[in-house]
Amino acid sequence: MDFNGMDRRIASWMEKYGVLILRVALAVIFIWFGLLKPLGASPAEELIKNTVVWFPPEIFLPVLG
Repeated sequence: MDFNGMDRRIASWMEKYGVLILRVALAVIFIWFGLLKPLGASPAEELIKNTVVWFPPEIFLPVLG
């Protein structure tokens, strides 16, 4: 198989599955970071507490997660 044929096969596969893979990857990231907030293990917890001053962090963090 030549390079152009292999390139077409890869491009065809990415056209078919690329958007689905990106959606799943983004969902995993959102769910992972969302689960860390209520568990108190979020690396961004201090940043959120210092940024959101108009709402109590004890309530806001679990709701955000």
